[in-house]
Amino acid sequence: VDGVLGGYVTSGIRQGEAAAGLLAHFLNTGEFQTPLTRSPNEYLLDARAMARHQLVVPSSIRRLATLLHEPPSFYQRYRVPILSALIVVSALFTLSLVAFLVVLSRKNRQIEQRSNAFAEQAEAASRVRDSLNEAQRLGRQGSWEWDRAQGVFTCSEGLLFLCNTTRALAGERVDGFLQHLPGSDRVAFMAAIEKVCKHSEPIELVHRLSREDGSTLTVREAIRLHTGRNGSIPELIGIVHDITERHVAETRLRESEEKYRRLFELSEDPMWLIVGSHFLMANQAAANILGYGSVEALTRLHPSALSPETQPDGQASRDMAERMMSIAYREGYHRFEWTHRKQDGSLFPVEVSLTKIPYEGGDALFCIWRDTTEINAAYRSLEDKTAYLDGILSSSEKVAIIATDADGRIRYYSPSAEKLFNLPTDRALGTTLMDLHRHREVSEQRYMQGLEQARESGEFRFTMQLDTNGQQRQVDGRISPIHKHNDEFAGYMLMCEDVTEQRRATELIEYQATYDTLTELPNRRLFMQQLHQALARARRHQHLSAVLFIDLDNFKTINDSLGHPIGDTLLRDVAKRIRETLREEDTVARLGGDEFVILAAELASSRDEAVSDAQALAEKVRQTLALPYPVDAHELHVTPSIGIAVFPSADESADDILRQADTAMYQAKESGRNAVRFFLPSMQRAAENRMGTISHLRHALSRNELQLYYQPQFNAARELCGAEALLRWQHPERGTVMPDQFIHLAEESGMILAIGDWVMREALSQFKRWREYAPDTLHGRVAVNVSALQFRQADFVTRVKQALVDSAADPAWLTLEMTESILLQDVDGTIEKIQTLKGLGVRFSIDDFGTGYSSLAYLKRLPVDEIKIDRSFVRDILTDANDAALVDTILTMAGHIGLEAVAEGVESEEAFAFLSERGCPVFQGYHFGRPCSADSFREQFLPPLHKAAGAKAY
Repeated sequence: VDGVLGGYVTSGIRQGEAAAGLLAHFLNTGEFQTPLTRSPNEYLLDARAMARHQLVVPSSIRRLATLLHEPPSFYQRYRVPILSALIVVSALFTLSLVAFLVVLSRKNRQIEQRSNAFAEQAEAASRVRDSLNEAQRLGRQGSWEWDRAQGVFTCSEGLLFLCNTTRALAGERVDGFLQHLPGSDRVAFMAAIEKVCKHSEPIELVHRLSREDGSTLTVREAIRLHTGRNGSIPELIGIVHDITERHVAETRLRESEEKYRRLFELSEDPMWLIVGSHFLMANQAAANILGYGSVEALTRLHPSALSPETQPDGQASRDMAERMMSIAYREGYHRFEWTHRKQDGSLFPVEVSLTKIPYEGGDALFCIWRDTTEINAAYRSLEDKTAYLDGILSSSEKVAIIATDADGRIRYYSPSAEKLFNLPTDRALGTTLMDLHRHREVSEQRYMQGLEQARESGEFRFTMQLDTNGQQRQVDGRISPIHKHNDEFAGYMLMCEDVTEQRRATELIEYQATYDTLTELPNRRLFMQQLHQALARARRHQHLSAVLFIDLDNFKTINDSLGHPIGDTLLRDVAKRIRETLREEDTVARLGGDEFVILAAELASSRDEAVSDAQALAEKVRQTLALPYPVDAHELHVTPSIGIAVFPSADESADDILRQADTAMYQAKESGRNAVRFFLPSMQRAAENRMGTISHLRHALSRNELQLYYQPQFNAARELCGAEALLRWQHPERGTVMPDQFIHLAEESGMILAIGDWVMREALSQFKRWREYAPDTLHGRVAVNVSALQFRQADFVTRVKQALVDSAADPAWLTLEMTESILLQDVDGTIEKIQTLKGLGVRFSIDDFGTGYSSLAYLKRLPVDEIKIDRSFVRDILTDANDAALVDTILTMAGHIGLEAVAEGVESEEAFAFLSERGCPVFQGYHFGRPCSADSFREQFLPPLHKAAGAKAY
């Protein structure tokens, strides 16, 4: 065993056990456990001996011992070849790795290059796509692709732009696009798709495209097939182009062409189109005027066939026509005079206009011509009229006429202007209108304003004073602009008229109509006008006024015993004393004879104070008038009886107030004269009567209680020439009510509008029936009164027209009567209404002429046809010199200004003779016939037999 084991023996027992175990191991060739766990010695083992005994060194001993004679390992045995092989393999691996890395690097570079190329291509494609989208937007185009097999529909941003949406069209489904096509266009689109798919041919169509904002485009779409993404299944592609503007332009062009074609064909002026020297087309007017049956018959001719061999100046028509057309081709337009020949050979003059126009890449001549036969005759007539007017202007003595050029220099100066301005023609020509007025204190600014107003509004009116040969003359002037036929401003026309005598006549008429010539006090007419105004103010401002009616006691005795001159002097003194007694705001007037009235306005707001003030004024007047009057060698004594009416107390009129004061005056006389009395009526009873009247009046029209009476009008030959319609109210309890008792209530309540419409309609209908009944007997017109409220209505003209339509009457049968006070309110508006109705044939009359303003200045402006002399003037023309003179003046004035006069209130043959001698043309009054019903009027005046008898009786 020695040599096999060595080391320290830890235990005899264990040593024995190990030896026994070793033997067993040897016998069994199994591994044993050595007890040698550690030793300070190096253990040596002989590998050859152990191999000889087929022993294996356990691993636990192998770690602690050195094995001698150990056989070399496979590695030790083959180390050099192995190492050499490893070195070779390593070298080959390194070379392979290097080669692999080189190849890999190249591949990476290729991949990177390809990636960059792909990126550049993608970027380029993106740029191309953006450019395409931008180009489509700018070109208002869009496109789409539709894979019908996959159901995928894609569109470009341009198409989204056209649809005015930023979202994909319904999730890449064709339905999204179809939603933008109106119904009929959607059907046409799908039909086009089916046609393309069936025939594999591209197709174009025009349809509408609805946008998100609600607007609609017109687009042209091209659709075709192309190879799909899979290379075999065809797909659809569409290109959409917005042609809205072009479509609109083409539509307008077609409409314009159609319009001008129709204008060409339907024009009453003859026209044709010439290309080269042949007719291309002509209109029917040309064929008709030239006597050809149709346009085709005309256009088959050569233009030379429509002209004589030579023109009036001797030139050959054919050569001259060539020259005229050559000029038109060269200059673009040419106008000249020509002589045409009709089919029947007759010649007539024309004015020809040739205009060069483009036609199918070349030029053509558009020709329009007009027959100047009538124009030439008109020119000759105009020349004759011009010469005639020159003669009139030269001989006119009343109107001075001056004409200037556009620079304001005088170019025409009539002989009457020399007399009016006291300036000879040779000094006036070349000067300005301002030079004529410079020495008359007319400012440069006012002069320029007048000229400017004339150009803007059509005229400038003015009034000026002229000193002609030491006499002051009143002149009315009017400056109007002068325009040429093309509306180009050419200068001014100044017309001046010496109206001195007219103004004096106007002032005289106004004075005689409103003032008492003896006392120079206002007369009844002016006083009543002032009383009307005072009554309106009193009601508006709720204050009280009074009228004092004065009658001189025993004046008739003085006048009869001492004579009219003494009586007139006494009346003038009485008037003077009354004026000196009154306040500045009070008015005194003479009613006639020895009757005076005082209007004491705005006395107080309470009745007691007003009565007290009126009483004090009346006593002051009574005492003043009772003082002696030294007249010539006489000392005269008169006393006044004074009646007072305080107003307003209810709804009394001015006439009522005057009657109340008159009644109170008689009470003063009955009480012993030289006294003052107040009128104290029952206010409640008057108010109840008024309200009852208004209530009944509201139903009068619907109950057929209103009736028209007619008073005939005759001319100087005693022939029936018209009638005036007069309103009556057939009251169920009061009987016939006259208009002065209810018309003012109708105006206050507004019922006058409906009543006025009925009166106008009924009068016209009745007049129409009369004319149909007696067409040879009844001539002239029916006169209808119009109230202020009616005329002031904005629709007054419409109401009159409606009455004419409803009655089917001729407007020439109607005369509308209005008072001066109505016509002079808003003169411009009045003139406009009158002129509108006069354009239909309606006449206008001023009723009660002379009782109002009677202003000739306004009368000249108002386009009325006649004046009616008030019955108050006519009634006393045989006994009152003032009334006779006034009527004579009115008739003379009416004749001078071209107005027809109608005299009202003619009640005697003497009055008729007086008026006839002074040229009055129309008469109305009891002498010829009283107002009567329509049936009575027909029986008395319309049948021929009655007409003759009536004329003889009258």
